[in-house]
Amino acid sequence: MFSTRCVFCFCKKIIKPVEINLPQPRGVVAKHYGPWTHRRQFESARGYQGITMPFILDNADERYCDTIDKMIKADHPYFMYRSSIVEAEAFLALSLASGYRVNEIREIIEMLDTIFENMTDRSAVLPDNLRKMLNHAEDVWLDLKDKFSSGDTRAAYLAAASSEMSRALHYLILLKDDESFKELVSSYQINYLKLLSIHTYREAMSHVLL
Repeated sequence: MFSTRCVFCFCKKIIKPVEINLPQPRGVVAKHYGPWTHRRQFESARGYQGITMPFILDNADERYCDTIDKMIKADHPYFMYRSSIVEAEAFLALSLASGYRVNEIREIIEMLDTIFENMTDRSAVLPDNLRKMLNHAEDVWLDLKDKFSSGDTRAAYLAAASSEMSRALHYLILLKDDESFKELVSSYQINYLKLLSIHTYREAMSHVLL
């Protein structure tokens, strides 16, 4: 208790603090004062024992691979391969912003996704017309310096996508010699990923080659 003076007559008054009991959701094991957040509500519910993840602490240098359903090294070539595929698709998506030959770029995205899916699903194959188109892709050096100097973002994104595909190809070949992946990696994936990288690089120079 504490005393204070009335603001009107300046007489002393005794003020007794009042305890405020806030209503709590059913199942609460302890009283909490203050904001009733979703997190507090969850942690106070019956049966909650906290979150423990000992596998992260014990195997900090490992990651779960859903393709083979087991933990493998975090720096395993498979994760590098998958990351390169994702980066390639991201660069391809950025190149769509140019609005030029967008159908051709979407075809490249679909082909890349099909090649990646072939690792776990052998029925995922390229359509005959696109497969034949890739078979005619020739590995020639094309100088993109002028396009880069002029600020051609479409050409830059496509060139970056091609580079990431080449990087993915490197890791895919490494997986071919890995005991856990050798049955999943095929010459089909290796061959058409290589050809798609070449095709994408040429697409960066499409208006010159047409």
